[in-house]
Amino acid sequence: MLDLYRDLIALRRNQSGVSAGLLGARTEVVFINHQQKLLGYRRWLEGGAGDDVIVLLNFSNQAHEGIDLAVPEAGQWHLRLDSDSQQYDASFADQSSDPVKEVVEKGGLGRLLEGVRVSPYGFVIYSQDVSEG
Repeated sequence: MLDLYRDLIALRRNQSGVSAGLLGARTEVVFINHQQKLLGYRRWLEGGAGDDVIVLLNFSNQAHEGIDLAVPEAGQWHLRLDSDSQQYDASFADQSSDPVKEVVEKGGLGRLLEGVRVSPYGFVIYSQDVSEG
């Protein structure tokens, strides 16, 4: 669990240069499902690759998959943190989202990260590399 907190703090402080948005005050809800107890939001400082961060939180005891999250930029989005990863505990399911997702354009729905998965009471964090915006 200590490693999970270290990784989360590193993202919050933007130590790898891919999560500047977690330093910013701007927040926008990009997905909400009250029945499934899911909340997805975007955080950003200036906006763009290396800044925009997408977070999906699961407040239920059920895993969820097939979640489509609106994103501001096309390109590849990288899974930066999965709270269910076995790197944090061998007993974790390690069944959350893919490490890299390509944005899909959906007509009137805009740009989406399709098929995001999140574990029970877990969360995932995505962002882009600075060169990918």
